[in-house]
Amino acid sequence: MALDLEAVRAAVAGDTPVLLVGAAFGARIAMRATVMAGPRAVGLVVFGAGLGAPPSAAECGAAAVIARRERRRLSIPEAPAVRGCDVHLDDASARRSARAAWSDPAGLALWRRVRVPTIVAAGAHDPNVESSRRIAAALPDATFEIMAASGHAVVLERPAEARALVERMLAVVAHDDRRSTLSPSAVP
Repeated sequence: MALDLEAVRAAVAGDTPVLLVGAAFGARIAMRATVMAGPRAVGLVVFGAGLGAPPSAAECGAAAVIARRERRRLSIPEAPAVRGCDVHLDDASARRSARAAWSDPAGLALWRRVRVPTIVAAGAHDPNVESSRRIAAALPDATFEIMAASGHAVVLERPAEARALVERMLAVVAHDDRRSTLSPSAVP
């Protein structure tokens, strides 16, 4: 999948600097594509990144319930049509389909190859929160963000906050002379 993403990036962006963003399993794809893109990748933002097997639908569902209760308690409006990893057909098929891609004996070694400014964010109730924290600690230029009142589907549950993190990273890379072709206005 990362090879496919790198092919699209190369075809669309060429030598133009890119900021890659990924959530959940897409975080690992974005990480690998960032490494493949070399100097054309100027930043990375990942949400709910994990190590090892992906969380089960039951784990994600439980996190979503807790996060939803917290959002209600804090009077945070619900985003429309929030669905997280509960969209898997069932836990067994989800784990089978992801096992090959997620089984990685190197674990953090692959993440350590990322050499760009990175934001690693996770929902406060995400089953991957500790993995995300470990990933951020392993990177030389990363910050770790906990997103309150959210579970694994953080970009769906707290879209404005997720967008703000992407915009923050765009501002970081836009102020670097080598990366000056990116601007915060690039976020749709």
